[in-house]
Amino acid sequence: MKHESPPFKMMIEGGKLVPATAYDAERLDTYRRGTKVNVVMVRDGGRIMERKWFAVLGLVVKQCNVPWKNKDQASEAVKLALGIVNLSKTIGGEFMAYPKSLTELTDPELDEAVRDMMDLIQKMTGIDPATLKKEIADVGEDDQEPVDGSSADGTGSGETVPSSPAVDASLSQESGKEAGDPEAADGQSAAPASVSLSPDDKAFLVRVFKTMKAAVGPEVNVFKRQALVFTDEIGGKSDLVRAKAKTIRERLQECCGDAPAKGTVEVGRYLAGVIGVDERELVD
Repeated sequence: MKHESPPFKMMIEGGKLVPATAYDAERLDTYRRGTKVNVVMVRDGGRIMERKWFAVLGLVVKQCNVPWKNKDQASEAVKLALGIVNLSKTIGGEFMAYPKSLTELTDPELDEAVRDMMDLIQKMTGIDPATLKKEIADVGEDDQEPVDGSSADGTGSGETVPSSPAVDASLSQESGKEAGDPEAADGQSAAPASVSLSPDDKAFLVRVFKTMKAAVGPEVNVFKRQALVFTDEIGGKSDLVRAKAKTIRERLQECCGDAPAKGTVEVGRYLAGVIGVDERELVD
């Protein structure tokens, strides 16, 4: 539902459930001491595509120059960058986007998320997604244990992704290089320092949304021509902003044509999470 609160993300420590993040701890504090609740235990990493998600990120963290220490940290950062989030507000009333658990995604949504994650990794490191897909082709087929559990030292545990000479060579050659994307910035480091957006970045993405939404209609070519308005401006933006702008364009394009796959209201709600703003800011 639109205003449904995201599930609590908890960890088991010493036979007790404890909040996994400061945000979860803050939300838990809003309940009166002694309140009884029903808990449904859902373990991350149960599906094959979830294991592949963490296998790819584990391999990338190990081999590439990325700003993450382990695959769990990488997963949260990538979900924020791709807009795989729940929208909520802190107790103080501040708006925030909170990463979803992969268990909240349907199978088609998870498949799309894995593809988008690989595209983002390519933009950051230059690694061809085909290289990663080949390396993790058999991950999770026979293993029923999740790979995203964290060890006591916080480095993550579970299945170790084997690193073949072929992928080692590919990673060593491609890591840190520009992805070859026409939107890639000259001389910029591929890996962003964080996944946060500045107010100016958010304002730019809101403007991209409103401009592209105005071109939504039965003529897809009209919509595509509208995207050219940002050709010069997008060149000076970070990889993260360019990736989000691309997502905005692709999602709104789904609303075009004589029989659009989605409506602008539904897509706008999703893109508000991608940008990290309240969906009301996207309304003209």
